[in-house]
Amino acid sequence: GYFPGDKDWNDVVWEVKGKTVSLTVNGSRVWSQQAQTTHPIRPHIVLLQGGKCILRDIQVKPEGPFKHGSAWPRYVKESGGGVAGGSAAPEGEAGAGAGATGAGGKSFQMFNGKDLTDWNPRPASAWRVSGDKLVGVTYDLGSEAQLLFKKYLFEEYRISFQLQKGCANAALIVKGFTKESGNQTVVVKFEESWFGEEKFTEFEAAVMDGVFTLTANGKKVKTQNVTKASGRFGFVVGKEGAIGVKDIWFNRKK
Repeated sequence: GYFPGDKDWNDVVWEVKGKTVSLTVNGSRVWSQQAQTTHPIRPHIVLLQGGKCILRDIQVKPEGPFKHGSAWPRYVKESGGGVAGGSAAPEGEAGAGAGATGAGGKSFQMFNGKDLTDWNPRPASAWRVSGDKLVGVTYDLGSEAQLLFKKYLFEEYRISFQLQKGCANAALIVKGFTKESGNQTVVVKFEESWFGEEKFTEFEAAVMDGVFTLTANGKKVKTQNVTKASGRFGFVVGKEGAIGVKDIWFNRKK
């Protein structure tokens, strides 16, 4: 009943403001609902579920500064040529994965969703790719397992990734180094309270101005002073643990 008349095409707008979601058709609001949640709304639009429809001219119009999630660089040409099916590489580096294009970009995809090409698993038996996510399991190993990105990263960066709810005994690991102070390692164990109600929670790890910061769904959950240095990034799973992670993106400081 939302599409009266005999129009071939109708203008449909889904709008999220605060915790209110509304639907407008041809300029008239036809539906709205207040979300019952204590977390910011992170909508996942299902365009079609049961039935048949044809859509066109699909656009996203954010209000205020646009803070993209981990999947947005696939669709937004913000990375010097990184688009769906390819990714840009930082200056002076080869791109990550076979789909990389060019150099001098601001972001690139660290995990291609298919295999461990750009990662160094230790031991290899603990790590695999399931669907579009990295999975690490140590229940049968009797020891911890590490997964480090093969390339060294720049001094200041942001890395976004989606972490599956229920990860047990898993942590983020950042290894840095300088000529003056030598090696430095930051290990942050993921806490259950950091995860949202959805199956995957968006995390961002950043090293800026000598400070390491970890956020979960936009909320700061960990900070630590670090030596400004390029280094390695990865994940570690302790004995009797497991982890599932996907959509890992590297973003240089603007």
